[in-house]
Amino acid sequence: MKKVFFIAVICLLSSISVFSQSKRTWEKTKSLNSITAYEDFLKKYPVGEFTNEAEKKLTKLILGLPNRLKT
Repeated sequence: MKKVFFIAVICLLSSISVFSQSKRTWEKTKSLNSITAYEDFLKKYPVGEFTNEAEKKLTKLILGLPNRLKT
């Protein structure tokens, strides 16, 4: 029973670590706010809590690119 509990604790700590790493990476990606940053984030975290938002922000940057090039 102690072995099962120990394994459960290790799994929980591991998932917390992965989440906090993805959150830190997400915060950095948002601060960079570039196509490359969002592409890199989505390569590293193709499925996760921030995936949809990253895809939306990337799409907005890509669609807005021609407007910025005109000025």
